[in-house]
Amino acid sequence: MEIARKAPEPIRRLERAFVELLSEQASAGPGYRVTSVLEPLLGADVESERRRLREAADLVVELDSTAASRDTYPGATTRRPLRLALEGVARGAGPAGEIVHEARRPFSQQANRNARVAFVHRTLDLIAERLREPATSPGPLAMRLELDTWVRGVAGRRFLREEPVTSQAKETSLASAALAHPATRRLSEPLPAVDRLVTWATEPSPNARHLCALLGDVGMGKTTTTQLFTLALLDRREHDVSVPLPILFDLRDLPAQVVRETTGVKKIVQALLEAGDLGRVPTVEEVLGLVASGNCVLIFDGLDEVLVHLEPHAGQVFTRTLWRATEELWRSQPAGARADRPSKLLLSCRTHYFRSIRDETNHFTGQHRDGPTSTDYLALLMLPFDEEQIRAYLEANVPGADVDRLLDLIDSVHNLREIAERPLTLRMIADQLETVEQAKLAGRTVRAVDLYASFVRQWLERDDGKHCLLPEHKQLLMEHLAAQLWRPGAHRGTSPTSNSGCWSSSPVGRSWSCTTRRGHPTCGKKTSAPLPFSSAATTTPSGSRTPPCASTSSPATSTGPWNCHPSGHAHTGSWRSPAPRPLTSSASSSPATTAGGGHKP
Repeated sequence: MEIARKAPEPIRRLERAFVELLSEQASAGPGYRVTSVLEPLLGADVESERRRLREAADLVVELDSTAASRDTYPGATTRRPLRLALEGVARGAGPAGEIVHEARRPFSQQANRNARVAFVHRTLDLIAERLREPATSPGPLAMRLELDTWVRGVAGRRFLREEPVTSQAKETSLASAALAHPATRRLSEPLPAVDRLVTWATEPSPNARHLCALLGDVGMGKTTTTQLFTLALLDRREHDVSVPLPILFDLRDLPAQVVRETTGVKKIVQALLEAGDLGRVPTVEEVLGLVASGNCVLIFDGLDEVLVHLEPHAGQVFTRTLWRATEELWRSQPAGARADRPSKLLLSCRTHYFRSIRDETNHFTGQHRDGPTSTDYLALLMLPFDEEQIRAYLEANVPGADVDRLLDLIDSVHNLREIAERPLTLRMIADQLETVEQAKLAGRTVRAVDLYASFVRQWLERDDGKHCLLPEHKQLLMEHLAAQLWRPGAHRGTSPTSNSGCWSSSPVGRSWSCTTRRGHPTCGKKTSAPLPFSSAATTTPSGSRTPPCASTSSPATSTGPWNCHPSGHAHTGSWRSPAPRPLTSSASSSPATTAGGGHKP
């Protein structure tokens, strides 16, 4: 049952009354199930749910009202929708040429329950008649539109309710020259990330690079960029059918059993299709056939979401399965029917999964042996937001706010401006700004440590299902690391890692393993050396492999919880620092504080 997008309460009451009565009367009939978006799940995206229900239904009934008269609805339908008069609508107000059933005696004019029940019975007769019609058989154009609609639904499924700001990226290289010691990145000038990806996807030359690695630290906007890239290509396809079809998969949806088996791209794609919740989806044969045709961009977002659960060799095998997919499917086509080039493939991955740039380069090129070469890749490194992007985000997502005042508020908390450069944490900060402002107006004290504790909790919750360490152990570890880096001199170029690259074999790692595990016996039961720190939600400056010092910390390496930990662990005394100073109070509107509340070392 399709209802108006926006409607006054009297119309909503009418819609609800009709749907409830239809469900009641239909329950006595031939097994109908009535669905609508009248009661969406808490937190659900109503438009995505509307599209999913339309595409899954055998028949869509659109309730005609003044509020719904100009609405257009997303998604392909199995049969022609049935439009039914909920209330009287002025002639010509609705869609041109569309038949509205019961227009002379709409539901709103039925005076009592008996009349309304009779109205619903007539509606059930119309539904039965329409269901006897054969389902629409889609032609080539309809099939293309249906595929585009499905992809658009996938791309928009996990969008947060915010206005995204396009990120920038720099081109980098996966060439073997990057393996020189010490490895450093060669970077281009900043480029709009989505624009660069669209140019790569639509480059017509048979010799164009067919692979792309979209790299970035935690929360730098990789997923949002893949979604915006997908939608940008779909928008272009509406006017140019030669634009490749993007097919976006989120590797977070891949079941653990399939991850461990790594049994070929067909089973991977099949499992991802089955994990979707958007109603009818194409078959795995249809998807692989499209990829084999050579006019697709196959996008796997979140490669690290899989690699973190695998041993290094198994992870390399999984990535090899993906990068070979487009070319092997293309070569499987008869030579005479084969396109000029294979479909393109994009993999997004967190940089901090890899211990070094050398490991990253080796992984994407198969140790420069049996894999693609660096010239096959467009490699992009996501950049932090600059001042202009931070302003644009706040203007778009904090309606009516004074952006200059918000930036002053951000600057009043130690290191919060640097954290705001990361799209994910900027979103967290924006969610807290109203709380901080209300505290200021009420004269209450809000400490920087309170904000950082909230960020850490959200960050760890975001990685649910991917932890190798328990979240509480991960927080203890980060507190210990931050405290070590807080020591005088420890933050001046000193890396806690040893030459082996294994953090847990360094002095800090051994100290944590011994001291913290003694204080928390369960830690020894849940971890083993070397500890899997590639799964930790720690962050580093872009391109760096050294954990940040406390004065440039992310929420995950804040010393705040250490100084103020509610459990009052005995070993924290070694790192005692000045007591936290307030972020807001009745005496001062914006005092400067450090990440832990003490003075910056």
